[in-house]
Amino acid sequence: MLAPPPQPQVLLAEAEEGDGFAVTVCPPPAGPGHDRCFPDYIAARTYARRLRWANGWALVDRVDPRTKRKAEEAEQRRVEAKRMGLRYGGLGAA
Repeated sequence: MLAPPPQPQVLLAEAEEGDGFAVTVCPPPAGPGHDRCFPDYIAARTYARRLRWANGWALVDRVDPRTKRKAEEAEQRRVEAKRMGLRYGGLGAA
């Protein structure tokens, strides 16, 4: 009896070429490719989580915890500035 094919995993890691983060699916499923690169961790994590939720695949996050923390703190500052009616990175009104 043949073993079932391995279930794909969503891998989230820092991109090898330059800045950014890469989301890859290993082994790649049939059909259109799901691999993407993102400039920031929050966008990459969101995409990886949506792939996990939509397909039931495991999510493996290989990003350095310090990098994650910095990205999450920056996102929190952006959300707080938006809540206060400020443009992120500036003091002008929205």
